[in-house]
Amino acid sequence: ILCGGDWLTDHNKETGIEDLKLAEKTMQELFGDRYYPMVGNHDNNDKVDEIPHEAIVDIMFSRWGKAYYTFMGDATRFYVFDSDSIPHLAMDDYKKEQANWFLESLSANDDKHIVIAIHMCQIMDDGGPISSEQAIQLSEIANAYNSRASYDGYDFSGKTGRIHVILAGHWHSDNDYMLNNIPVYIIDDAQEGNFDMVLMDDDANELRALRIGTGNGRTIK
Repeated sequence: ILCGGDWLTDHNKETGIEDLKLAEKTMQELFGDRYYPMVGNHDNNDKVDEIPHEAIVDIMFSRWGKAYYTFMGDATRFYVFDSDSIPHLAMDDYKKEQANWFLESLSANDDKHIVIAIHMCQIMDDGGPISSEQAIQLSEIANAYNSRASYDGYDFSGKTGRIHVILAGHWHSDNDYMLNNIPVYIIDDAQEGNFDMVLMDDDANELRALRIGTGNGRTIK
């Protein structure tokens, strides 16, 4: 159970912290360690009364000690990233730290199937939707990995796995597009009880999503 983030809307800090605690407690009771969170920009509550990053890590990510991490599913490794909040969209030291961690982990592992998960992949600016700098860099790394090329001194020529897709939220509406040859899959919000069962067909090279709730399922290559 992978949650795309944005538990909060606009609260004071104390209410936001209590709501994050309630969300984490509820999901742990429902799904236990099969629940995997990621930070949404609203979860920082920065437009109203910012919740300290350390508090978010303590509430939602105590299993890993930080808000970006990796976990292994039955056959797929997931890399979950922290895209931080709207005022911090630039590639700061925190995002560079995550990119370096991703590169080092990819160079040390040889997982057959890999998925990236990040809240803010596609964002809105004055000219319309664009991809965030962090998502662009992660997709460049993924493309280099899939192409058995090098990136920033890391040589992926001997790898055999594949990074299949970037799973994202933030838009709160269904969308998918290509970013540096990596499919991006953006899911609708869950306020109407929506969620997707995402299935990967390795033989057909397809990602098939079965929509539960309002909206429709999708299939992408």
